[in-house]
Amino acid sequence: MFEEIEKYDKKLPNKKEIQKQFQNISKKYNIYQMIAVFVVVVGIVIGIIMGNHFSVCNSYSYVNNVCIEQSFNFGLMIVVWAIAFILGVLLSALGKMIELLNEIDQKLNNKQKNK
Repeated sequence: MFEEIEKYDKKLPNKKEIQKQFQNISKKYNIYQMIAVFVVVVGIVIGIIMGNHFSVCNSYSYVNNVCIEQSFNFGLMIVVWAIAFILGVLLSALGKMIELLNEIDQKLNNKQKNK
């Protein structure tokens, strides 16, 4: 039993090996991923502005048909935030798919050149 454990037991990597692995990883964002971040940030700001502009009437005077007290529209703000988040996720996913397809294309081109 201990022989099998020793057989599969591997040494843990040291700090330099881990740093070397993470240095090779460089994150480059393509235009779709940058637009996705921009859409989410703008969506948050627009949600706050729309929640304030299209406020909800808390107290209504039926005599004068006038809204007496208005408050912030949290429901509208959350809906705008959700739409911006979903759109941002979809754009980011599209950017990631394009990035992966470009990597596949580069690998296929390298294989064809090596033949």
